[in-house]
Amino acid sequence: MFNIMRGLKDFKFYFLSFSMNYLRISAFRILVIISFSFFCSCNKAEKKANTIIQQSGKNADELQKVLDHYSAQGEKEKYRAACFLIANMRNKHTTTSSDLKSFYTTAFDVIHSTGGSFSREELDEIMKNRSDSVISVHGVPNTRKFQKSYDISNVSSEFLIKNIDLAFKAWAQPWARHVEFDQFCEYILPYRIHDEPLSNWRETFFERYISFADSVKDPSDPKQMVEAVSNYVYNRWTHLDNFNSFGCFPSVLQMDTIDGGNCDHRYFLVTAISRSIGLPVAIEGTPQWTNYSGGHSWNVILDRNGVMRPFNGGEDNFRFYEKNLIPMGDGGSICTKVYREMYGYQETSLPGQGEKNPFISFFESPCMIDVTVNYDFPKTRLEIEIENEKLDGKIVYLALFNYGWDINTIAWAKVKNGKADFGYVGLPAFYIPVYYDFGGKPVMVHEPMVMYKEEEKRHLYNPDLSKKRNVKLFRKFSFSGEFLGFADGLVGCKIQGSNEPDFKDAKTLHVIEKKAKGYEQEVFENDSSFRYIRLMSADSSDVSLAELEFWGTNKLTGKGEMLKGRFIGSASVKDEENDAVIENAFDENIRTNYNGKRGSWIGLDLGEKASEYTVNKIWFLPRNNYNVIEKGHVYELFYLGDRWISLGKKRGRKYFLEYDNVPSDALLLLKNHTAGRQERIFMYNDQNQEQVWW
Repeated sequence: MFNIMRGLKDFKFYFLSFSMNYLRISAFRILVIISFSFFCSCNKAEKKANTIIQQSGKNADELQKVLDHYSAQGEKEKYRAACFLIANMRNKHTTTSSDLKSFYTTAFDVIHSTGGSFSREELDEIMKNRSDSVISVHGVPNTRKFQKSYDISNVSSEFLIKNIDLAFKAWAQPWARHVEFDQFCEYILPYRIHDEPLSNWRETFFERYISFADSVKDPSDPKQMVEAVSNYVYNRWTHLDNFNSFGCFPSVLQMDTIDGGNCDHRYFLVTAISRSIGLPVAIEGTPQWTNYSGGHSWNVILDRNGVMRPFNGGEDNFRFYEKNLIPMGDGGSICTKVYREMYGYQETSLPGQGEKNPFISFFESPCMIDVTVNYDFPKTRLEIEIENEKLDGKIVYLALFNYGWDINTIAWAKVKNGKADFGYVGLPAFYIPVYYDFGGKPVMVHEPMVMYKEEEKRHLYNPDLSKKRNVKLFRKFSFSGEFLGFADGLVGCKIQGSNEPDFKDAKTLHVIEKKAKGYEQEVFENDSSFRYIRLMSADSSDVSLAELEFWGTNKLTGKGEMLKGRFIGSASVKDEENDAVIENAFDENIRTNYNGKRGSWIGLDLGEKASEYTVNKIWFLPRNNYNVIEKGHVYELFYLGDRWISLGKKRGRKYFLEYDNVPSDALLLLKNHTAGRQERIFMYNDQNQEQVWW
């Protein structure tokens, strides 16, 4: 028994000794692996940095001074950060020209010379008028004269060292404790956001905005901190659509001074302020919506759980978006793709693959990554077969129609073994795979694909030319969020009749229950005659009307007629586009509006002939962006075959156009030859007799 126990004791001692030694060896191995990984990553960045320094010409000494500075100080992390900045500097530049400098100088002098005390609305109006005046007097800078001044040839060691030191100071704040070194390098450390002139914004912003920590409940929460940044920008911002239509930026400090610009300017400023105080913020965006022209950008922040959370930086009603939904979608639109702007040179980018397409500016940057997979909108993985063997190993692109028949390229793929994988793409959409010939002309490499949200599968586009049908068209462009907002305001409006001018005996004849999609007709039963008829606002919303018509049946002839009379109603509210008055709703001009607050009304005094009619129908159009059919304008309908094929021209005479020779299942496009540029592809749903926008 003793020998057995001693044997067990010896075995236990041996096992413990072995375990401790094994743990020491394992810990040592782990330490070696971590150190080796650190050394390899640092060594790799250091090699790249040295390569950039060798390519920087006369500025090589300045860049080398940065590495020497941190090497001499023994600050290893800052040395790694310096290597990262320099290693990824080769494409970083400032876009400049004498035109551009003069434009921004004039713009800042004129727009920001606001004296006195103004309300937010008054200041917005002043800023917009002054922005317009700069454009009209000075003109837009000539983009052909733009030049790129590259950082590797111009940036100073003093500037970089100061930026790195301040970035580390920001990284030490309590709301940045969750940020790892690689994340710090991409989302806090960079000294520039876009192609703006360099400025010492970090020091100015840190001193100015670090006090945001005093205004939040939990300053260790980066989400609370970035909300404070966003609200600050919103409260001083004026949206100026036309301020930058040429695609480059003023310096960060200039942008902070002007307090206005377009959406991209706002996200640019939110990013800079956030990074200056240690908030890991970046910019993401989509090159185009799936069923609406144009695209959009927004901000994202790395939260304490390591998740990139989208938010609407600098906009009203700040919020984070659950399930990684996009912070903005015009008219319920969905992204085709989502890309994030990085500082680091991305090997997976088009330039990173050694490819270049002079005809597509969107993919010029080697610092974008595809993050579509992170989002929760309807999407599917799109891989297609390319039958042309000559394209194997070549780059092909995925495109959509943008405005009219212009196409917009949103993704690229290298053909491998006869297949092109575009990754995840949004649904629904009408996608066109193309390549670009030597002249920059897009050539289809695969049939266009109609991809539905519900089915998550593709249908090859194949119009049936043997079947023709009649279509009734009300619009040339899909619905905007603004239009839908005006349409919402008319839901719940009441049509009332009365024989007293103050409507004391008002009788409700009809209530509008559905949201208008354009010019809408509402028919209702009524056997009574009234001298006064009106449209009364809903209890909870304002009224914004472009056109209103009251129709009735002539008791003598039994025919329907549009009723005429003296205009009556509540005073209209003046807006920024026109001096809106009651008459605007009855002038057969869709570009003028009646705008009434809740509780307001608008109508007709039918006079002595009132007893001859019974009102039983209205036509109305919400305030809009002029994409409905306009009287007198000339339109032309096209369908997509092997090219865009005309189905004839028609002049607008009422609220819609009718065509009777339209191929079934065809993609259509309605062009206005008289005015406007917003035109969007659509198909026609025979069952519902409506346009379906793609």
